[in-house]
Amino acid sequence: HKDRDCHFFISKRWSYGHLKGYEIKHSGYLMDTQPEQLEEYATYEAARDGLIAMLNRAIANETGRRNSEGCID
Repeated sequence: HKDRDCHFFISKRWSYGHLKGYEIKHSGYLMDTQPEQLEEYATYEAARDGLIAMLNRAIANETGRRNSEGCID
């Protein structure tokens, strides 16, 4: 893994001075969220749960790609 893969963000989205919601962001090598992929959440807690689910999917995807020596192909 690279250091960039260890940083995740939950950001507030604002529009015309009003809180529009929250979004999760990860700009890493193994998993990179693009602007068109960002989901909007109504609450911080929902965004946190979305981040946990995103991490669980990424971990399952990466562990499924490991070869017989334990390295990611």
